[in-house]
This record gives sequence, C-alpha cells and structure tokens, in this order.
Amino acid sequence: MTVRVLLTEQELEYAAMIGAKRYYESVTHGRKDNAAVSQHESGLWLHIAGACGEIAVAKWAGQYWGGDIGTFKAADVGSRVQVRTRTKLNGELIVREKDNADHAYVLVTGVGPELFLQGWCWGHEAKQPEYWKAYGGKPPAYFVPNEKLRPMHLPQTVRDRATVE
Repeated sequence: MTVRVLLTEQELEYAAMIGAKRYYESVTHGRKDNAAVSQHESGLWLHIAGACGEIAVAKWAGQYWGGDIGTFKAADVGSRVQVRTRTKLNGELIVREKDNADHAYVLVTGVGPELFLQGWCWGHEAKQPEYWKAYGGKPPAYFVPNEKLRPMHLPQTVRDRATVE
C-alpha cells in the first residue's frame, strides 16, 4: 500500500537548507556522490530530494527529524530506519553492500511537495543475489523492485518510535 505524504512549504524550505548543507559538506570534503547522477540531476538536487524523503517518512511516523549532516551510518529516522528517495515514481529501493543489514529501508518516490512511501524491507532481505545490479557506470548495489517491498503498514513500533522490531 503506497502512502502519499504532502510536505508543507516550511518542510520544503527545511529540506532545501539541509540538502544544500549536506551537498556543501560533501563537496568541501571531496566526497563522491553514491547516487547515480544523470545529466538532469545535480548532486545538490539529489541531496535536497533525499532530505524531502526523510522528512516525509518522519512525518508519516510522527517522529522528529533533525536533518543530521555527516552521519552516514546513523539511521535517517529514529534508531533503525533508513530512507532511500528516488525521483522516478517507478524507482527501485537501493541498498548498498556496506549498509546495515539490521535496519529497515523505506523507498520514497516523487518530488516534493508530493512524495510516495512505496514500501520497506530489512537490509538483510534486500541483500539477495537477484537484486545485485550495476547501472550507469556506478558501483553495483542491491536494487529491490517495488513489488518485493513490504507495505507501509509498518509494525506499530515504527509509528511510535521509528524503530522496527
């Protein structure tokens, strides 16, 4: 079951500010973007879109979102929820080899202010050989199709504390 989340103007502004700060930090520290950047998507745009997705999941879960910067292994929402945002509505969930297998990964698609929470899966569920692919000259990762994701009625603990048991 896909969940539609509409961000407010203030939430979009906050996402833009955090995305810009994340992009600036990456550029000034010489980090390469993991995301497959096309000629139509800049790294700045992808950081903003990612922040929008994180806000959408936090809003849906009723959780505070702090907009952390430089905390690459920490959860995006709560203590065990990672958010992966794709601007294409039919985008797949991306989980990388080094990602925490014990975290829940939520796929968000679309462009703010209207975003869609497509579903979720555990990291260990995503890390299956059939999902291992490489696109656009980027390092391979696990790409889980939407139809393989769990519906967005996550366990009650996700909505209460943004953790998954």
